[in-house]
Amino acid sequence: MTNNKPVYDESSIRQIKPHEHIRLRPGMYVGGTDKNALHHLFHEVFDNAIDEAIAGHCDHIWITLRPNHELSIRDNGRGMDVKITSHGENMLQLLMTQVFVGRRSEKYSVSGGLHGVGITVVNALAAECSAEVARDAYLWRQMYEAGTPVTEVIQVRSLAEDESTGTCITIQPDFTIFEPNEFDYEILAERAREVAYLVPNLTITLRDERENPPREGVYHFADGLSGYIKYLNQASSMVHSPFTANLECTIQSSSRDEYKTRIEVAFQYTDTMVSNIVGYVNTVRTAGGFHTDIVPSTLFKLINLSAKQLGFEAFTITEIMPGMTAIVSVWHPHPSFESQTNITFIRPEMSSIVAVALEATMQPYAYFDDNIKQLIQKLLANRRLLQDG
Repeated sequence: MTNNKPVYDESSIRQIKPHEHIRLRPGMYVGGTDKNALHHLFHEVFDNAIDEAIAGHCDHIWITLRPNHELSIRDNGRGMDVKITSHGENMLQLLMTQVFVGRRSEKYSVSGGLHGVGITVVNALAAECSAEVARDAYLWRQMYEAGTPVTEVIQVRSLAEDESTGTCITIQPDFTIFEPNEFDYEILAERAREVAYLVPNLTITLRDERENPPREGVYHFADGLSGYIKYLNQASSMVHSPFTANLECTIQSSSRDEYKTRIEVAFQYTDTMVSNIVGYVNTVRTAGGFHTDIVPSTLFKLINLSAKQLGFEAFTITEIMPGMTAIVSVWHPHPSFESQTNITFIRPEMSSIVAVALEATMQPYAYFDDNIKQLIQKLLANRRLLQDG
């Protein structure tokens, strides 16, 4: 009897380099090859610059769109490392071409993005990429094609006395991998705007040189989540001023490791019947998770405490949700997500911390404060509308 089963041995195994695997399976890293995947490249480079801002080393980021699908993101941070390692390798080349899981979490107390592999993925999926670094008194540059260096790390020139340090990454996506699409100015503008609200000491300049004359927007907001929630609600009539709070605490994790985290929350009602709960972890917008799932039940409890003091019958969850806008921003050193592209936050210990932060939003207000009274009147209107059906 002949055995026709395929042979599986060492000859069946092909060893490939990290950038080759990324190009072979882009969906594992950026969720596919469509327009969303294309913009994932932008988010990853942008997140690197944001990390510098969160750490206090950068206060300005420039995003530039150019013809031929070219995208540049520059910051005035410390600049990527260009030192030579003990093995004789340049750190810039290693950071741009190798996967070092945990790299960013070691460098920053909190960070967003793909947590150590983002820039490598972007480089591998770019037909052309350049990294320019201003640090250690010089401007340095290296060029890449499809994730592979085509030049050495070159010392281009000395920095001027008044020239800031920083990093500039320029990419042209590889459209032999991606479907034909353009970077969308509005998608980039929305991300720049939300980050400027979440990191109030940061200025972001977005410039589109594909248009004539070039289109430009500058984003800087000193009022943080209070300003952001007003922006989200600007198309509706606001019932009361935003309730906001910040909370910093030390968490004892299940592994008995301690870490510090910070929560920022804001909520406000409008005269609509629509609810909107928005969550972020280290400025990355989430698809849900423990930090946002706790919001309805916590506000249900808090609002009914006020209703009781004012002599009203307790409201149901169904009556409390319409018109609510809430923002929860978590700053976490060890964020855990469902996947790289389905950004659902899965740190269950954060539920109780967010609940405490929400409680702090209403603590400064007496039960008969105008904000509380206006909120209750909105919920009474919800009750009447729902009963009338």
